[in-house]
Amino acid sequence: MEINKLNITDFPGCEPNAEVYIMDNCLVMVGRTDQTGWHLTVSRTDQFPDFIQVANAIRELVPADIDMAIIPPFPEQEEVGAFFISCWQVDVHASFPRVFIRPPGNEIL
Repeated sequence: MEINKLNITDFPGCEPNAEVYIMDNCLVMVGRTDQTGWHLTVSRTDQFPDFIQVANAIRELVPADIDMAIIPPFPEQEEVGAFFISCWQVDVHASFPRVFIRPPGNEIL
């Protein structure tokens, strides 16, 4: 899979220290703050990214010991052409069993 890092200055409004990539026909923004932890957004211009594209972005750009929750898109997003899916760091020990986010062995299903 080809991953190309882009210049963050081309994307005003990104969180501090964010990085932007093109991978698998998607624009991927990834960042981390002390307040919210890791955040990743995967977008396309023509349709919502599929699960494999989102999972690949998580696997490639977020450290393996970080658990991420995929936030489903709102129906209104499609109406305005906002084809993105966001993922946020979660504490699975406080939320739900680890297997639902990242199975043992760190494989993304």
